[in-house]
Amino acid sequence: IAPEDATLHGKLHGLAAMIGIPALPIAAVLITRNLRRLPAWAAGHRVLRWTAHFSWMSLVLMDVVLFSTLPADGTFGPHVPIGWPNRLVVLAYALWLMAVARHAQVAARTTS
Repeated sequence: IAPEDATLHGKLHGLAAMIGIPALPIAAVLITRNLRRLPAWAAGHRVLRWTAHFSWMSLVLMDVVLFSTLPADGTFGPHVPIGWPNRLVVLAYALWLMAVARHAQVAARTTS
């Protein structure tokens, strides 16, 4: 879709993707690093750290696949295998969120 043909919804969707996709791995690593300092979160730190790093590694892999397989004219199609790396990014982001949620439940039980 050409930029002039995009709807407001489409433009906002693109803007949110440009901000959110690279920001989540940065936030995941920084939040995980800060949670490690809290005693209630110490037990789950290893899982949080691995899932936080998996989020940025999956994003780097997606970028490598995208830039190495995208044709010179920049068009997507069935010949560009971006679907699976994109799904891996979503899975990595979801795994980190699930790990944080699970350890938040455990931390809440131990402090109450």
